Amino acid sequence: MCGTMIFGGAGAVFAGGDSAKQGTSVAAGTPAVGDTVYFGRYPQSLVNPANPEARPTTGTEGVDWVSQTVSLYYTSYTTSFKDPANGATAYYKVEPIAWRVLDNQGGKLFLMAQKALDAKPYHIDREDVTWETSTIRSWLNGYGASSNTGGNSGTSYTSDNFIGKAFTAGEKDAVTTTAVTNPNNPSYGTADGNDTNDKVFLLSYQEAINSSYGFNSSYSNFDTARRAQTTAFARARNAWASTDSSYFGNGWWWLRSPGTFSNFAAYVSYDGLAFSGGDYVGYSGIAVRPALNLNLTSVIFTSNTSGQWIATASDTPDPWEGDDGTGGDDGTGGDDGAGGGDGTGGDGSDITGITPPPTQAVQPPADTAPPQTAQDTTVTAPAKISVAKLAVGKGQVKITWKKAPAAQKIAGYEIRYKEKNAKKWKVKTAKAKATSLTIKKLKKGKTYQIQIRSYKVAGGKKYYSPWSATKTSKKVK
Repeated sequence: MCGTMIFGGAGAVFAGGDSAKQGTSVAAGTPAVGDTVYFGRYPQSLVNPANPEARPTTGTEGVDWVSQTVSLYYTSYTTSFKDPANGATAYYKVEPIAWRVLDNQGGKLFLMAQKALDAKPYHIDREDVTWETSTIRSWLNGYGASSNTGGNSGTSYTSDNFIGKAFTAGEKDAVTTTAVTNPNNPSYGTADGNDTNDKVFLLSYQEAINSSYGFNSSYSNFDTARRAQTTAFARARNAWASTDSSYFGNGWWWLRSPGTFSNFAAYVSYDGLAFSGGDYVGYSGIAVRPALNLNLTSVIFTSNTSGQWIATASDTPDPWEGDDGTGGDDGTGGDDGAGGGDGTGGDGSDITGITPPPTQAVQPPADTAPPQTAQDTTVTAPAKISVAKLAVGKGQVKITWKKAPAAQKIAGYEIRYKEKNAKKWKVKTAKAKATSLTIKKLKKGKTYQIQIRSYKVAGGKKYYSPWSATKTSKKVK
């Protein structure tokens, strides 16, 4: 599928070519804040919801559909959302991406994906990290191992990334390189490192509460504009999704800002709250809503429905063509895959002529019922605890702490440790009834720094106490 993209149902054919680079507008004007722009393509809905494991007999593998080994956050999603079962190989349509316009000025459109297109950890290691050194930034932009600290010496995303799968070469040219500012966390002062220059990025916490972009300026508001529907493919990639009738299908999505600590990142909740405290960067159940700036002079805009636009760039091969049908994924349901869908899909008969969803399906999620009260939906994190005693033995350190009060209803503890002055922490867990843990196989003659925190589970999500003060052991025997 090269050059010309046909959107079935609309009865229009939008061709690429040099004219696209001239910025000719088929419809008068350009998109306004709140409008929807279709640009790029990504795997989204199930090809055949009634039989998701049936290999499509129409369309082209890797162009019109991809396969994915399913890894659901909860197995109950097979009932709630009619998702395929864990371990199944299901088939998903490659469809136009719907973007919400956040701003239109300076010859650029500031866009954010309408839906959560994927599920990825912010960073593949549980370590202190900034946006600049995170693996999610490298995955979004196709950067090499030198751009992040994931793994032993960085992880390369040059052949498995979002930008390379979502856009043709001409479309990538139309996405401008943005000077991404990375301010410190406004609540906790956590540093977010250097500013960066990226084509694709995540919103910051400050941008997610910016009223000029259509969001409520209060982080604690149950803002419908901040809510995002998960897609069927994102859920197959382990994205968490709400089954509450008031927020059905909504998920969490990452912000690029740091959280309470340098190994936390901020996120937006399923109900529209913006959490500056965030969650562990290694958490795999939080989804991704990419953002970018689109050069208005590099695309043709066509609109035949109020508030909806199609942006067409130059005539180049589709990035999905010639793919093996996995969307750059290894079929394991891990964190390196692509796209998602809303589970509504077709019957496999219309995948060669893709129709942009109707207006009501691409506006901010229509789950606008009055939210529950904050008392009903807000969970209080456990109180801070402390390490009571460290006992050094032969190649080991025993950590003792005072059990958290029963009223806090904690589910367990996390203990992290590292050699003194080392960069990376290692993490151990303990059950709620435990009051001690012994860490073994430690290096003789080394001292270790240790912290502890507790956590509770509510609504399928963990809520953590702050980390304790650091306690340093004597030299290991």
